[in-house]
Amino acid sequence: MSIDKLNFKSENLTVDWIGFNIQGLVDIKQVKQIAEYLLLNFGFNSTFAIGPNGKQETLFFNSKNKYQVYFRVYKYSDIYWDGLKIDFSGNNAAQVYKFIQEQKLDWNIFQLPNLSLSRFDLCYFREIKSNYRKGQLKSFISNTIAKIDNKHKRNNFNYDRSTKGYSLRIGNRKSSNFYRIYQTKKGLRFELEIKKNRVKQVTNLLFCYDIKQFEETLTKHFYTHSKKVLMFENCYTDWLIKYFRKGNKPVGFLVTSYLEEINTNDFVTVFSLLQFLTFSRNQNYTQVQMYDQIYYLIEFNLKEYIEFSGVKSINQYQRNKFIILSRLLIIIHDIAAELQ
Repeated sequence: MSIDKLNFKSENLTVDWIGFNIQGLVDIKQVKQIAEYLLLNFGFNSTFAIGPNGKQETLFFNSKNKYQVYFRVYKYSDIYWDGLKIDFSGNNAAQVYKFIQEQKLDWNIFQLPNLSLSRFDLCYFREIKSNYRKGQLKSFISNTIAKIDNKHKRNNFNYDRSTKGYSLRIGNRKSSNFYRIYQTKKGLRFELEIKKNRVKQVTNLLFCYDIKQFEETLTKHFYTHSKKVLMFENCYTDWLIKYFRKGNKPVGFLVTSYLEEINTNDFVTVFSLLQFLTFSRNQNYTQVQMYDQIYYLIEFNLKEYIEFSGVKSINQYQRNKFIILSRLLIIIHDIAAELQ
């Protein structure tokens, strides 16, 4: 797929939050009209609250419904504008976005032209696989922190580690872009919270149901911003490298973390590795799946590899050394193929 033909599905992005503002709408009757519309037509239960710290109360509830929408009114506030916030989080956001894609929402119910898109979150999930080497995740988090620390102010990120895993927040929560990385039981979630001027640029595309342009614009933005804050040389950012390679333009990055398997001061082995990689590029291979991973099985005659290496004649000791070295290089090559 060309990099200029993008959508959330093609790039494995999920919608994790959608927020709307209706400026000036503070009448509870109007709020209930919107809530009832979402209940009867799309199966959303709803809650309602007043002010930033007001207690949530149920507006409409049906035990058969799986989804939820949150309403919060701001009235006569010195800090917040007067109006209504409508928020869909997590699976609720993904579900309402599905209805938007299908052009099923009547925007007039939401009091156009006072309606605006206030927040839109995109998420990429990267699975942590059981055969990853110990310490790779810690190294990834540490290197990401180092990159942010070198380019931004110290207070521009927040990091912690709990029993649930790693959590890293990058940027100012009040800015147009706020990035989060946090660990779950199965992997890492990379989330971008898009607000303010950045989300205003695509609001009309959403309301006009120009879904193609809307998704293409935000997909490019998600990956461009991810490139600014993440490290490339790690297995956990292979999805990012794959995206930028779609444009057939070099980005100046090469995954080299598999070289940790060898002593880079051993110049003979490093040279042999490069030589073997060159040799293997011209060999036929078969894809083999082992432990939920794809490996490339290359079968070749040792004599062919010896001749490719420029050695004309060898004794038994040198032959055995070639066999051992070839096995080491094959292991390293498998790791390289997996990471790239």
